[in-house]
Amino acid sequence: MANNNTRFTALGMSGSGKTCYVLGMYYQMITGYKGFSLKAGSEYVRRLEDWMDQLDDISGHERFPAGTGLADLSDYEFKLKYALQDVMTFNWIDYGGAALAARENNDAEVYRMLLESIDQSPVLYVFLDGELLCSEGNESRIKALRKNVRRINAFLMDYSESHQGEMLPIVFVITKADMCAEYVNNDDIPIIMKECFDFLMVKGIRFYVTMVSLGKDIADNDYSGEVDPMYMHIPFFIGIYHTFMNFCFALKNEILIEEQKNQSRISQNQSEIYNERNKTGWGFLDRILCDESNVDYCKRQIATANETIKSNRDLLAHYKKLMNAVSSQLLRDSVHFKMFEDGIEKEFDAAESFEL
Repeated sequence: MANNNTRFTALGMSGSGKTCYVLGMYYQMITGYKGFSLKAGSEYVRRLEDWMDQLDDISGHERFPAGTGLADLSDYEFKLKYALQDVMTFNWIDYGGAALAARENNDAEVYRMLLESIDQSPVLYVFLDGELLCSEGNESRIKALRKNVRRINAFLMDYSESHQGEMLPIVFVITKADMCAEYVNNDDIPIIMKECFDFLMVKGIRFYVTMVSLGKDIADNDYSGEVDPMYMHIPFFIGIYHTFMNFCFALKNEILIEEQKNQSRISQNQSEIYNERNKTGWGFLDRILCDESNVDYCKRQIATANETIKSNRDLLAHYKKLMNAVSSQLLRDSVHFKMFEDGIEKEFDAAESFEL
């Protein structure tokens, strides 16, 4: 069956808010959201708990965790639950900004690890520092963001070329929404994205844009405002939506192949039962010659095949239910994010999931 272990890879320049996002996502999801919840792996649970206490109890910039070192990576393990039942284990990989330049710096091992991580990801997260958008007029915002994302764009172009133009869905996460929301409105986002990421506005590429914050008032009074995560679940839900969808399509294909094999086994065993009970065509003689142990064996084979078919269909139905729960919430939240596909802004409608 398809493997439901996965990883999410996060890229972004230093200070873009990748580490704070992990904290905010966990802060929101540890208490549960729409039936889903997160449990951190033992290696990182204490660190995340300390960060949450720090966020709640300290004022100023010191309340926020230090970012990932330029040449480092952080590998967080989480377990996703739905209605308290384990759904999947996944890793969130946070790369420091220097990883984006690993190829040009001839650091082949770091670059290989980065590509390997992305290849195992259902979506690619790119974090953009919302503070760069805190100015009047799109021209100045675009200029500031362009400078910041040049290295990200160079990497995305290299990745696309090395993968023959097959690009994962990208989730652009604009952080510090509490700071930039008064400067950027819904109409500005398509303009900014086109000017800064025009090479992604082509056929075959899908990307999302969403804005997040640790709280709309968190920067008040020298960063002593209340912690109240805003839309932290949306980027994560987009990721698990694509995870479940990919898994369901792979599972459906495997089930179709297995069902063909099992239906063939059922037909073969039914024929063997018929032949065993109709060796001569004379009823009374056939009853004497029939080896019921062979018949019982064939019946067990048929029952096993039918049980396998039912089990696989139940598993697919289970993951379709999870995907529908996520997609339904994303549909409700779609006013808070944008989706671009084939160079065009489109409404998120989860249409591809209806093919399952």
